[in-house]
Order: sequence, then structure tokens, then C-alpha cells
Amino acid sequence: MMTKLAKTVVLGLSGVMAVGAGAAAFAHSSPSAPVSAIQLGAKQPGVNKKSHGRHHRGLAVTVTAISGQTLTVRHGKKGKTRTVTLTDATLQAGAYKVSASNIAVGEHLHILGLHGTRPVILLQPVARGTLQNSSGSWTVAGKTKTWTLTDASAAAVLGMPSLTAGTTVDVYGVRSAATVTPTAIAAQPDRASAKVTATTAGVVTLVSKKLGTLSYTIPTAGSAKWLSGLKAGRGVIVLANPATHAVLRLMPAKMAPWRKTAALVQHSVAGQFTGGSASAISLKTAWGTATIDPGSRTITVISPGHPGTALSQIPQGANLLIHITAQDLSVRVLNSTHPAG
Repeated sequence: MMTKLAKTVVLGLSGVMAVGAGAAAFAHSSPSAPVSAIQLGAKQPGVNKKSHGRHHRGLAVTVTAISGQTLTVRHGKKGKTRTVTLTDATLQAGAYKVSASNIAVGEHLHILGLHGTRPVILLQPVARGTLQNSSGSWTVAGKTKTWTLTDASAAAVLGMPSLTAGTTVDVYGVRSAATVTPTAIAAQPDRASAKVTATTAGVVTLVSKKLGTLSYTIPTAGSAKWLSGLKAGRGVIVLANPATHAVLRLMPAKMAPWRKTAALVQHSVAGQFTGGSASAISLKTAWGTATIDPGSRTITVISPGHPGTALSQIPQGANLLIHITAQDLSVRVLNSTHPAG
């Protein structure tokens, strides 16, 4: 249920579109199973690129070569190339820190703070689901699709002592159709409430009913300033390694209303419906045109007063708000037009 503020922002902007690199300010990864980017039309409003450009949004790239601590990557529609040094970079696979050995040619990455001294490089998951093993062969079963893992034993195993059937995981690596050559296979972190007991010398100590006494060393990049200011008694959310209970990340226990609204807008698209199918949904927005590829997500249509409406029954020109998550795509019909057919 959207708040009044969220409704005002989304409906007021009407055609606002933004699918951000991170789901929230304190999460360095996109949560997400395989994601196909929204393709924007040519018409776009003016933007001060120096203050609101790639430095803040991050840069989506594909790795084309690896040499020691240097990556060569390709980005943009024109396939521009550049080199990225990993020496002072932080590499993340979801909440887990990884190393350069967990990156492969052909892998998709997202780079934050590219022009800074300590960039954050986010590996992008290519599959999410439950690990399964059949006669020694590993697969990952999602809601609607199953991926076969090639040479899974060579991948880094995160959050598990070893590959464990039945575990919900994110898989990082290179995907080709329904086959993935993984570089890292990560169990979903444990999530628990905790209270800060002290913040001293770059270390936050905490106590959690679920996980007991914990400590977290504040990183030099990311949200270091916020973490350093945590006071005793402050409530936080802990993401922990399920195998070791080591703290992977701290997040605010309560997200400020404006952050909730920002998160909503970052993962939503609003506009007039111009056509759609299970493989592509088209909208006319204030930015021009937008085409959304649902990928393997489950599509749900919400049309007030018309339960069970199918995507094919939405009339042309209907005002839609589409909310995108890792595994689902929710299409809400905003006006009262009756479904066609």
C-alpha cells in the first residue's frame, strides 16, 4: 500500500522513470534475478551530467578482458571501452565481499564512484532460486525457470560451507540462455534486528536476540559516515553470513519516508499503455517511449473493480504504474477504464 506522499510523488511526476543501481542507499546490489534494462526513447529532459550523471548513478558494463588487477569493460549503446583498476576497489556480490578472481570475461557489473579513489564494483546476479542436485549436476530452480550450472565446483561458495541442495541462492557469472557458468554462488544472508551497544575505533558492536553479540568493522567506502555516527541504543537491521553469523552489512531499522518514496520511484515506471505481451510492455511517458522486458518475472495485473484482468485486456491509452522487483512485475491500472474484450 503506497503512502499519500508516495502517491503524490509518483502520480505528480506521471512519466518519471528510474530503475536505480541499488534498491536503497545502504544496499550496494540490485537485488535481483536476471534483469533486462528498460530501453528509453530518444526524448529525455535536460540533466546536469556533472552532478547527476554516471558518477552518482553508476555505470553498467560488460567485462571484455581481465589482466591482473585491471579490467577492460564495454559500456553504452556504442560499446565504448575503458579500463578499471581494482587495486583500491570494493567488489561485492550482493552483501558479500569478493575478489577479482570472482569476475569473468562476459560478466555484467555495475560500478559506483568510477572516478573516485575507492570505487564500488557490484557483480550482477544472473540467476536466483533454489539449488538442486541431480546425479552430481547442479541447477538453480526459480519460480518460472531453471538454470543449469556449468562447473559449479569452481565457483566461490558464499554463505554456505559447501554447495547445499535446497538453499536459496543468487548466482553470479556468465549466462547463456538457460546455462550459467558461475563465478560465485551466494546463499541469502540472514536478516535480523539488532541494537548498537557501542561504536569505537571503527568497530560497531551490537546485540541481537536472533544472532547474539556481534561486531562489524566499518568499511572505508560506502556508508562509512553513517556507520561511524551510530550511537548506543540505536536500532539497526543486520545482514549476516548464515554459515558463520559474520556481519555483512548494517542498515537503518526504519527507513525515512522520503527514502521509501525514492525506493518506490526508482523501481517504478508510469505512463500510457501502448501495447504489451509476456516479452515486452510498451508505455508512452514524459521521457518519450519505454519498453520493459519482464524477463522471467511473474506479471500481475491489478485493475480496481476488475479482478483477474489479463495484460492483453488492458486498453490502449490506459494509465499504468508498473512496479518492478527482482522476481515480480506488478502492473496497476490507474484510471477506471474497463478492460477490453
